[in-house]
Amino acid sequence: MSDSDPSLLITSALAPWRSPLARALHRNRSKPYSRYFQLATVTAEGRPANRTVVFRGFLPDTNSLTVVTDQRSAKVTDIAAHSWAEACWYFTETREQFRLAGPIQVVGAAADSALTEARQKAWDSLSDNARQQFYWP
Repeated sequence: MSDSDPSLLITSALAPWRSPLARALHRNRSKPYSRYFQLATVTAEGRPANRTVVFRGFLPDTNSLTVVTDQRSAKVTDIAAHSWAEACWYFTETREQFRLAGPIQVVGAAADSALTEARQKAWDSLSDNARQQFYWP
C-alpha cells in the first residue's frame, strides 16, 4: 500500500457488540449495502463530518473495523485533529442498527509491524479498479 491510501481503524476493547455485528454481517452478506456504514468524525473546526465508507473486515483477533481511504481525504485531516469517531451501520432487511463510538487511527507507513501487515493486506485485497481511485492528482 502506498502512503496515499492508509487503512483506518476504529479500535475498541473487547466489546459485546462484536458477535452480534458479525452475525448481522453474515446474515446480510448477500446484500450489497451490508458492506457500507456511516463514519462520523469531527473537523479541526469542531464541526461534525459524516460519510459512507466500505467495511473491509475486522483486524484479526480484534474488534477493530478496517476501511481504506486516501490520505488526502478530509477524514484523515479530521482524525488528526480529533481521534474519536462514531460508526453507524443499518441493515434494512433485518432492521438492525449498530452505533459504535471510540478512538480511530490512521495506519500510515510508520505504523508498527502488525498494523503495517494489515495495511498491506487491505491494499492487496482491493480490486484494480478500487486501487485506481488512489492515483488521481
